[in-house]
Amino acid sequence: MELEPRGFIVQNQDNVIVCYKKFQREYPLRFDILVNKCLIVEIKAVETVRPIHKVQLLSTAR
Repeated sequence: MELEPRGFIVQNQDNVIVCYKKFQREYPLRFDILVNKCLIVEIKAVETVRPIHKVQLLSTAR
C-alpha cells in the first residue's frame, strides 16, 4: 500500500520473464511482492527465522 503511491510497480503471484544471458523464459512464481519487476520480497511474520523459512525463500525462485 505504501509502494504504489511512491511510484513503484507492485505485483504479486504472477508470471515473470527471467532473462539470463541470451535466454528468456516465463515462470509462474509464488512470491509475496515483486517491486519494479526486479526485487522479490518475501514477507514473514514470525518470532524466529527457522531453516524451513530459508527453504521456502529459495524455492520461491524455482
